[in-house]
Amino acid sequence: MKPGIVGQGRVNRQFLQNAAAGAAVLVEGRFRDGITAGEIPSDFPVIEVKIGHPLPH
Repeated sequence: MKPGIVGQGRVNRQFLQNAAAGAAVLVEGRFRDGITAGEIPSDFPVIEVKIGHPLPH
């Protein structure tokens, strides 16, 4: 194994985690905007999901 490959994997994983977190923030913001604009009912059922955890069944 070349030196630095493990470190590169950590960097890639961190990048993906940061990208997923950023995407979740954008989706949440758009969802809230949709509720405020009346496009989505305020009582729309949602599930709280944490990034990196499996969805509940």
